[in-house]
Amino acid sequence: MVNIILGGIRLILSVLAIWLVVGLLRDEPGRDPDLLKLIGLLELMIVWPVLLIFALVSIVAGILLVIAGMGVWHRRPSSRRLTMVLGLLAGVLASLYGNNLVGEITDGLPTFEGAAFSILGLVIHGCYCIYVFVVLMNGRNAAEFT
Repeated sequence: MVNIILGGIRLILSVLAIWLVVGLLRDEPGRDPDLLKLIGLLELMIVWPVLLIFALVSIVAGILLVIAGMGVWHRRPSSRRLTMVLGLLAGVLASLYGNNLVGEITDGLPTFEGAAFSILGLVIHGCYCIYVFVVLMNGRNAAEFT
């Protein structure tokens, strides 16, 4: 059930991110027509494509979470393995968020947004990783997937 909920949240947030990027890049009446001056050529060419790529990868991850959640619900061994792989990836992401937070702290006083983003990512991905391995590696629970 946790996979399905997190997958749904990830899908919604990813689609909203893509919608935001596409909305900012569209030329609409009443908006300043010189978008390149507004956000800058460098930002347009580097930052937006990277954000779109992350959003698309996040959509794929959300779909995989929902698929894994449905499979775990039906006690499919392949879904258990997929969930453990996703838990491992969440652990890697949690460590990256933690590393980012430590880097911000050692570089000086972090911004509230940067620290909140890092802490939120660390907590969500770290807790998911721990939850996945505690629940799925439990002997009694693992026996249900055979």
